[in-house]
Amino acid sequence: MNKDKIAQLLNQLQEELGDADGLDPALSEQLRSATAAIHEALDRDPAVADEQEQPHGMIEQLRDAATQFEDSHPTLTNTVGRIADALSQLGI
Repeated sequence: MNKDKIAQLLNQLQEELGDADGLDPALSEQLRSATAAIHEALDRDPAVADEQEQPHGMIEQLRDAATQFEDSHPTLTNTVGRIADALSQLGI
């Protein structure tokens, strides 16, 4: 999966977060923070990225958040899982 597709998934997640009813505000903020960090990592120049510290635990943060709402918000869980898998494939 390429970076453009991941960016599309991140945008989809943002929309789903806006539409989600009953989602814990702290959890929602955690996901928004993680997606912002992922956008930053995707936007970095690869030559510069080696010199900068990569955001730690983005994938784990996403997966942890997804487990907290997997029963109540399965669509969000699916989108978060797809993003985490794509990031793993890119080595982020």
